[in-house]
Formats: sequence, structure tokens, C-alpha cells
Amino acid sequence: ADEVQHVAAPSEWPDIIAGLPLDGVVSALGTTIKAAGSQAAMWAIDHDLVVSVAKAARSAGALRCIAVSSVSANPSAANFYMRMKGTAEKSLQSLNFDRLDILRPGLLIGDREGPFRLGESLAMRISPFVDPLMHGNMSRYRSIRADAVAAAIVALMEQEGDGTHILHHDEIMGLV
Repeated sequence: ADEVQHVAAPSEWPDIIAGLPLDGVVSALGTTIKAAGSQAAMWAIDHDLVVSVAKAARSAGALRCIAVSSVSANPSAANFYMRMKGTAEKSLQSLNFDRLDILRPGLLIGDREGPFRLGESLAMRISPFVDPLMHGNMSRYRSIRADAVAAAIVALMEQEGDGTHILHHDEIMGLV
């Protein structure tokens, strides 16, 4: 099959997606507060763009959605980031995909483009020592390689069944 690549401003993505024949959609969209410049600008990407792309895919016939969220996503959280991610998840659930897989990784480990982020860099360096200490319910907070998350997404594309599935560290790693 011929591969077609659409290059457009994010504001045009929903219209482009709505016009494509789709079985499903994968969303790993996200930014940082530093890159976005404000909470409102971050919300526009991590919530609004995620949801508008999923809505467009749903209207194009997509029956499944796979979305990368965050380990502590919660629409009622006091923390802005966790509330934003939880609200996005809730919005995705309201779109009634036949199957919705939400991946909630902990700290993503791997090469990063863009400006140096001290806190994240330090967390990546100590995670090999801290991760083994996290057992039971705490294991969901373990760091995870970005390529492992990507491999889990590929594996999920082959999964059958309906419903909403929330996957944390151990479930994600079980797919790799």
C-alpha cells in the first residue's frame, strides 16, 4: 500500500484525520509547561488537541484508541498536570470507542530532544536505584523506557476485545 504523509499545523489535524478511513488512533501527544509557556497553552495540547484528534478519528470510523497518559492521572487532582491528564482520559472515555487503552507510564526514560531538564535528568539517573524498591501498588511509579511504551502500543494494536483498559508499569511491560 502506498504511504501518505500529511504535514500540517496541529490546528488542521482534526480536519485531516476526519477525512481519512481509520480503524484506530494512537495518541502520544504532550508537551512541558516550559515548552508551552503557560498552563493554558499546555492544556491546549495535552487535553484539547488529544481530545480533538480522538474525536476526529472517531468520526472517521475509528473503533479503538490507544493513548499515553500519566501514572497519577486524576480529573480531581489538585496538581495541574495530573488533573489535565485525568480530564483528558475522561474526555476520551466519553467518545465511546469500542476499545480504549490508556497507558499510564511513570517517568519516561530515553533520549530527549529539546532543552536540558535538570529535574528529569536527575530522576533518570536515580531511577535504576529507586525502581527496585517499589513493590506492590508502588510499582506503577517505576520508570520505563520510551521504546518499551512504543513496543507496548504496537502489541496493543493486535489485541482483541472491547472496553476501557488502564495499563500501568507492570501491564505495559507485560506486553513488551
